[in-house]
Amino acid sequence: TDLDIIEHANRRIIESYTEIAKKEREKKDKELQTTPPIAFERTAVVAFNDQTAFDHEQTSSPFRKGNFDLLCNLCTQASVHRLLRQLREGGRAKEVSFNFLREFYVGRVAEYFDGDQRYGRADDFLEDLLLSPPSVCKASDGIAGLADPMGLAESIIEIRSTIVKEWKAIMQDVPQT
Repeated sequence: TDLDIIEHANRRIIESYTEIAKKEREKKDKELQTTPPIAFERTAVVAFNDQTAFDHEQTSSPFRKGNFDLLCNLCTQASVHRLLRQLREGGRAKEVSFNFLREFYVGRVAEYFDGDQRYGRADDFLEDLLLSPPSVCKASDGIAGLADPMGLAESIIEIRSTIVKEWKAIMQDVPQT
């Protein structure tokens, strides 16, 4: 199913990010280089295309790719919202991370999630977060703390996997017609 493809892609994102970052560090040792142009391999679309090309039992409608992309976007947004709720409920200890992610998300929601978007915007959002440097942010009491964008991206991906499993369980109860 499409949810299985998203689940597979989730497992590959951080692994791919780590591999690419390691290769970029090795290049930097040899030559002057800036930030890598990509943060991770886009495996969801590749896996989706592979499955639909070779799975003759599962025919694809002209809208399937768009539906798959909307599913990725919705799942990613649901994950961000769930993480924001968890961070807010975490109190003072999670306030810096909450403030950073809220500002990051709100500042980019129109760019990545609202309206008619090109394919892969959920992955673009995660990549933007992964490529963001750690940031010093203030809590409401004025004390500064360090926000970890990579840790937040990992949490979003973990929560996205959880949401996929929840949605798959719900779909088991939907009658097939």
